[in-house]
Amino acid sequence: MSLNEKGKDLIYQYRTISAKLKKRFMKKPNAREASEEYGKLANSLKNDDNHEYAGICFTAMAKCDQLTGDGGGEAESWANAGRQFFLAEDQFYQARNVSFEEMLEAGIHCFLLAVHVLESKGDNLL
Repeated sequence: MSLNEKGKDLIYQYRTISAKLKKRFMKKPNAREASEEYGKLANSLKNDDNHEYAGICFTAMAKCDQLTGDGGGEAESWANAGRQFFLAEDQFYQARNVSFEEMLEAGIHCFLLAVHVLESKGDNLL
């Protein structure tokens, strides 16, 4: 599979998972299932060193966990997203590409959201 076909396949997978979250007539979306599928996609992207896209999938996973009320899973997903964005920024830096540090900012934002979720839950894990 060429790189272009693989990219189209990843976009297709992301869109099919997102479509499951749309409200249907008299049906509640299954956010738990979507969260698990986002997690699988994020882990496969992480293993392929596509950290930027893995971070995006982890943020979608965190939003699904927020819908289900799973505060611990939400905080973990936000932290994973932040870690992936930091790794993506590091890849830019190692390749000596010009960076406006947007991945760094996204990573910091994700970690702050993880801390906020844990504080609002009342966990003293920090």
